[in-house]
Amino acid sequence: MFFSKACLSNELQVGDEVIVRWLPDRSCTFRCLGNNMFEVTRSRNAQLSVGDTFYCDLFAEGEMLKVYKLTHDGKSDMAYHAGKAGGIKFNVRRKNK
Repeated sequence: MFFSKACLSNELQVGDEVIVRWLPDRSCTFRCLGNNMFEVTRSRNAQLSVGDTFYCDLFAEGEMLKVYKLTHDGKSDMAYHAGKAGGIKFNVRRKNK
């Protein structure tokens, strides 16, 4: 399988941010905590909440975002999928740039 734009989570540095958008009018910003773990720092029209943490291996443009070991509202070890209709778009903001 080929992706037009993709980012492996293990290529990110601690503090890097991934801004993800998907239909309809949803977006989140995730801060990399290292070892494929992320924290939600901004959430708009999404079920994810600021402070949630999760693991994700890959961000791929046009594909569904799949997260695992999600901690949300005091519950842990959950899964979450975003962008089921049309996939996601994303940008990476490097901490040191």
